[in-house]
Amino acid sequence: MLQRLDERIAVTKYQGDSTVAIPIGRVLQQAGLVSLEQIKAARSDQEQSWRPLGEILAETGVIQKQTVDFFVNDWPKIQSGVKRAKLEQCLLDAGLITPEQWEDSVKEKQQSGLGIESIFILKGWVNETTINFFREHLAAASLLANQIADASLQEEVKESLNPVIRARETAVNPHVGAQQGGRSTEDGASLLKILKSDVTEVPKIIRSLLATEEEPPKGKNK
Repeated sequence: MLQRLDERIAVTKYQGDSTVAIPIGRVLQQAGLVSLEQIKAARSDQEQSWRPLGEILAETGVIQKQTVDFFVNDWPKIQSGVKRAKLEQCLLDAGLITPEQWEDSVKEKQQSGLGIESIFILKGWVNETTINFFREHLAAASLLANQIADASLQEEVKESLNPVIRARETAVNPHVGAQQGGRSTEDGASLLKILKSDVTEVPKIIRSLLATEEEPPKGKNK
């Protein structure tokens, strides 16, 4: 039995980090997988049976159960950037193409030079609306996933370098640091501020933190 989610699945809003719930029927229609008439017919059945729309569409043969399961379980994770997936993998996971069709397309690509997605369309296995739907949404999801990865990396770097900064600040005497060529507490605080503001400054900060102290002046030659 299909997972019941009150006819809604979470998809990511590209304008921000917030998420909105969109009816699964609308998502399937946008993806070119069902028509408005098919949705209306399923909703008419739903009014009597009170079953999830996706379940009705699958049982009446309008769409595969595997496709509904994909959009309910996997698509929200992909949209939110939590899970990465290529277009071809999405089509396979959603049951929109078979492994055999995928293998045939790879062979034909090698012979014809056509793109995999173009072959899917020319063969009539997947319509162009569905291909464009995945292209657009996966591109946006990829950008979001990169943002999440960058934020995670920045947090990891902060956690690993903060003890180094604190140790340097503790070791340096703020009153004589300037005269002895060492870094003052204010310098350490400024480095920490930079680190927290921009991850692109990390290489510069690491070099600064790990730099050795200036060598003391050599004695005069006798």
